[in-house]
Amino acid sequence: MYMAGITFLYYPFLFLIDRGNLDGLVLICLAMLLISRRAWQKILWVSLAVCLKLYGLLVIAIFIRKRQWNLAIGTALTTALFLVPFHALMVHFLHNLFARGAILTGTENMSPAAIWGSFGKSFPGMICYALFWLGTLLILFLYEGNRSSNDLLFMCLPWMAALPLQVYPYTGVLLLLTCMWKLNDMQDGKSDAANGFFFLGFILVGLQAEAYTQYFHWVVRSHRFFYMLNSIGTTIILISITVSALQHGSRSRKCVPAAAAIV
Repeated sequence: MYMAGITFLYYPFLFLIDRGNLDGLVLICLAMLLISRRAWQKILWVSLAVCLKLYGLLVIAIFIRKRQWNLAIGTALTTALFLVPFHALMVHFLHNLFARGAILTGTENMSPAAIWGSFGKSFPGMICYALFWLGTLLILFLYEGNRSSNDLLFMCLPWMAALPLQVYPYTGVLLLLTCMWKLNDMQDGKSDAANGFFFLGFILVGLQAEAYTQYFHWVVRSHRFFYMLNSIGTTIILISITVSALQHGSRSRKCVPAAAAIV
């Protein structure tokens, strides 16, 4: 019940209802993936998610990391099969996608790249952001690879929501699944500072920047200040999950010599 309350009061969800976007359908596909048991069901839901939004490709990366080759190959082939009827449109689609993805504005943008301002629009800025995004993701895959594929998906959702340079608030609905997973961990007694920072970032992403700008414009001179908090929230979420992965990996490595000594 509390997740229903959070969802209906969360600004990215309200933004999605107001503007309408495929991110809502992707959220449904990913939720169905998490409760699916059969391989063909998982392949179907991931393929649909990828066809709707390309950031769904990250799920295939999770399958590869977990060495679930049947799911990875099956999803790739099924996605290609779904896209065959639209092959004539793919060139224009990819051109428009990358052109739109390279846009960087300081308003209605929850991507961490927005924090860097005009530097983020430059080629070096794009490279730096790509390295930050990819580097933190690789740390997650390296130190949390022993978790289940579902757990990895919960943890990777913020990286889907942080790509590319321009990410509109409705993509933040993906964070609802990660929030649910984090709350479940806390009920099991798994609470630390990294979790606290995650929820801080979650709250900042859910901040209705337009309303705060309208009512508290007298607090700061720049109208971009409250919009920037959305991007800061996404950054905090990525860093908190990365730090949590490093801590988990460090504890796991300490437990191995201890277990060996006991044996």
